[in-house]
Amino acid sequence: MGSSRRVRGSRGMTLVEVIIAAMVLAIAIFGLVSTLFYTSRQEGSCHEVSIALSGIRAKIEEVRSQRFQDAYSIYLQDASRHFEIPGLVPQETDTDIYSPHRTGEVIVAVTSPNLLRVTVRASWTGILGDQSIEMTSEMTDRRKEGL
Repeated sequence: MGSSRRVRGSRGMTLVEVIIAAMVLAIAIFGLVSTLFYTSRQEGSCHEVSIALSGIRAKIEEVRSQRFQDAYSIYLQDASRHFEIPGLVPQETDTDIYSPHRTGEVIVAVTSPNLLRVTVRASWTGILGDQSIEMTSEMTDRRKEGL
């Protein structure tokens, strides 16, 4: 009686081996796609921050170009205090009744008779949700310092 036994060799893979290989491959591909998606979102967020910082720097230079005596009074008014930064989407939660849905704000504070603190803030809704960034600079009255 001849029994026919299959000799295992290089004829192929079993169904279990194929399923395991496919699962390993699927997990690897999922990890790669997740990494690419995360990297893409971070790149977009970095671009938004770059736009915000560029707008902030430009506004700080605008404020610093004003005469010391005028800088505080100009940016005390709501119309001058709020501004748009092109390329950023305003936050929906902005509840400022004077100028809603603006991406930039200038705050000028007197810290001493010949020193102003200029803070410029950008707030926007971006790829990662609501974001905000600010920079502060100081402005001196050069006439009073004798410079």
